Amino acid sequence: MKKICAFAILLTSALTFTGCSREQEDVFDKSAAERLNEVSSLYSQRLTSSKGGWVMEYYPDADNEDLVTGVGYLIMTRFYDNGSVYTGMKNAASDEYVPMPEDKNRNIWRKVNTAPIFLTDSSAWQVITDMGPVLSFNSYNKCLGRFSDPEDLGRTPSKYDDESGKGYQGDYEFVMVDVPEGGNHILLKGKKRNVYQRLTRIPEGTDFEAYLDDIDKFHSNFFNENLPYEFVLTDNGTNYQMDRMHTGRPIFYPQGKDSVAYGRYLPYLVTKYDNQYHLRFKDSVMLAEGKTQMEQEFVYNASEDLFRGVGNSGNTITSPYATAMQFFAQQYNNQHKFKLFRNTERSDMSQKMLTAFEAASNAMTKKNKKYKIDSLALVKSGDELTWQLRYLSGKSGEDLPFRYSAQFDGEYLTLNFIDAAAQNGRNVMNSVPEIKALLTEVLAHRFKVEAYITRFNLTKIKLTSETDPEIWFVINY
Repeated sequence: MKKICAFAILLTSALTFTGCSREQEDVFDKSAAERLNEVSSLYSQRLTSSKGGWVMEYYPDADNEDLVTGVGYLIMTRFYDNGSVYTGMKNAASDEYVPMPEDKNRNIWRKVNTAPIFLTDSSAWQVITDMGPVLSFNSYNKCLGRFSDPEDLGRTPSKYDDESGKGYQGDYEFVMVDVPEGGNHILLKGKKRNVYQRLTRIPEGTDFEAYLDDIDKFHSNFFNENLPYEFVLTDNGTNYQMDRMHTGRPIFYPQGKDSVAYGRYLPYLVTKYDNQYHLRFKDSVMLAEGKTQMEQEFVYNASEDLFRGVGNSGNTITSPYATAMQFFAQQYNNQHKFKLFRNTERSDMSQKMLTAFEAASNAMTKKNKKYKIDSLALVKSGDELTWQLRYLSGKSGEDLPFRYSAQFDGEYLTLNFIDAAAQNGRNVMNSVPEIKALLTEVLAHRFKVEAYITRFNLTKIKLTSETDPEIWFVINY
């Protein structure tokens, strides 16, 4: 009996071993190295499939606290089948390679040369196998290398900002986390820093510098550093404040709470694909214990002038003002001075408005060669509105105030000319008819008040005559 039992146990073990062997042969018909090589080849094909290339949302470091290493940078990439990659970037880091005159200090040089240069480079790339597929820029590339070089940063010349041995603390090799077939995005993870980076497909024929310039223009138009207000992010019905969006690393905190006690930094980047601008945060933030993560990506809806969540369109990023008139009326009642410059590089205006402005200035100069009109300023004075006409005489200037009645009605502001506020203003009106025409015919209208570009940036407000649409101008906050 003992022999029979022993034989039965031995037979069962043999059958079990045989069964496992067959299962391994079915599932693992190739070695791990062979499978990795196949995946690497497949991922390489998916990278080169985008003939236009990819825009990379690149974050050097995991720490969000620093305005140099804690913000994102856009790097344009185009991968070729021959193993070469072409890159381009235009940001604050790209001028590090620009040689300076030997007698110039970099900090002084940067103040003069504030516009970033467009830096390009070509190098080698490969999807290598290292515990999984890894995208490696495996020969030196100026764009990627700028962030992985362990050198002191020229952007921070103070002795207290010596980054020697660290640099930007970035990566040049990335674990390929998610590489879907035909996808718009590829998700990467820095091999050393463990920071997630994303590649977004861009159309064939895209000019890298033009793409970056377009993003930069969008960013500066929407997130102006001189804004006196914060933006509102609504996520699942809860409102949050977004302060200092222009830095690329806003402070995010619950509405009604203290920004110091409850705030956190939330870096983001703007990209463009499918002809729409997308704002995507570096991290998907857990809002509170027991709540879901915050929406990470938003797309700009031009018809509504707001950003809507990609995952949940009910989540939004908006201006705190529903209309430009709300902001204008608030600031006007606080006696803020809005300016209209004759220089069209500073204030945009219609041709009819410009013609009247130039005629007034030229006529004043004709009376006295030392005089020329510089600007107009709109400000509240008691219960009236005042247009202050500023003229220059050499390096000095003088303001001539003119009184108007002001009526606010919905999105409209009605201005009726009353009189000059002082005798010298009356004298100028009587001696220069073109100035009188500007004040009494062009500036005395019922104007529609609206955002010039977007409600996100109300530093520029457009006033358009209701009765004569060819009269419009932009006042600056």
